[in-house]
Amino acid sequence: MTVLAHGIGSRGDLPLPLTALVVGAIAAIIISFVGLTVAWSRSRFDGLADGRVLGRTDALAARTFTAVGRLFGLLVVVVGLGAGVWVTDNQWENITPRLVYVFLWVIVPLLSFVFGDIWRWMSPFEALASLRDRVAGDHESRGGSAARFTLYVPAAGLLVFHWVELAYHASASARILAWLLGAWIAVSVYAALRYGREGLRSRDPLAVWCRLIGAGGPMFVREGEWGVRAPFAGLSRVMIQPGIALSIMVVLGGTTFDGVTRTDWWRDIVGTRVGWGATAVNSIGLLLTVCVLLVLLLSAIRLMQRAAGTDDPTYDDVFALALLPVAVGYSIAHYFSLAVFEGQFLWIQASDPFAQGWDLFGYRSERPNYTFISTTVVAWVQAMGIIIGHLAGVVVGHDRALAELPPKRLERSQLPLIALMMTLTCFGLFLLVEA
Repeated sequence: MTVLAHGIGSRGDLPLPLTALVVGAIAAIIISFVGLTVAWSRSRFDGLADGRVLGRTDALAARTFTAVGRLFGLLVVVVGLGAGVWVTDNQWENITPRLVYVFLWVIVPLLSFVFGDIWRWMSPFEALASLRDRVAGDHESRGGSAARFTLYVPAAGLLVFHWVELAYHASASARILAWLLGAWIAVSVYAALRYGREGLRSRDPLAVWCRLIGAGGPMFVREGEWGVRAPFAGLSRVMIQPGIALSIMVVLGGTTFDGVTRTDWWRDIVGTRVGWGATAVNSIGLLLTVCVLLVLLLSAIRLMQRAAGTDDPTYDDVFALALLPVAVGYSIAHYFSLAVFEGQFLWIQASDPFAQGWDLFGYRSERPNYTFISTTVVAWVQAMGIIIGHLAGVVVGHDRALAELPPKRLERSQLPLIALMMTLTCFGLFLLVEA
């Protein structure tokens, strides 16, 4: 996209030089790992995942709250698709690009990390799936448990989304995004009606991503109860499905490539290419980034298995969850400024979503304030997002190792994952300061 930039600031905006940031981050990872081996001698997250219940909601209030969320989600989908088809294909007038890139892809997942799976509450497709399950009856449900489903379909959907966002030369086109929304709606409706709720949550790419992120959040909502728990403790309860590793690495790879595209050396590679020529180069770059990160992860896990003397085939998806905090940190680093600044524009456009001269909320004549947060603050948030994300990944990986790996040579078997964390930290900070 041209106007919807995913970050602001340059190397000169960072309050610390790259060397100091990298050395500090690596030292923090090493110290954290050493401290964990001494003080964290047994798996704790599974016991902490239940959390502390702070309140309960009666059935009527819960149904009302859910209905409001589903209606709002339906409104978002209808406005996004409708504006994408009928409103002038201009990102100053058309709300669809910001609904897709800012609201659905940035705000909803980040809110899911804080408050739990927000998309499950908002998704209009959940309403269809619930109706299908009630009509079919639980004993006749063809979908069954989520354990029966793989996540390769949503991983492919996430890759297509990142391709449109980061590689396609007309990524801000409302018409193209309308086609993308239409395909997503078709897949989700089919999954809801064919498989029910469990199948939908394993087929809708946004639902899968919000479900994974929500599991790592410090708040939870379940069966009329809401409360708090240790951050990332809920990852110990995530159902392990084939494709978790691929889904996480597609998102992490896409976010990483977003940083790559904003460096001078990648601009030199793209050169004067435009249109499909630029798309071809960026497509290769995106695929290479995802593949390299996936190979690094799988190689680290193979080395872990060799050191531990095990060949459990589920380890790829089990230990990929250690990179979920990294993906969250990268999302904060790359999308924080987008959410803050373009989010203002989204709210302004929401007053006139179909460019009809409306002013529903009284903000149509307002302009975004791009100065209320300094580039220094943005740079610190970005850097801390990357560093804290990797530190949290070390904690999650250590807890999973205690739960999954044989006690013998436990510390040694974790070293490949620690090395991967340090490598990703260095590269993430490098991209941050070079962008």
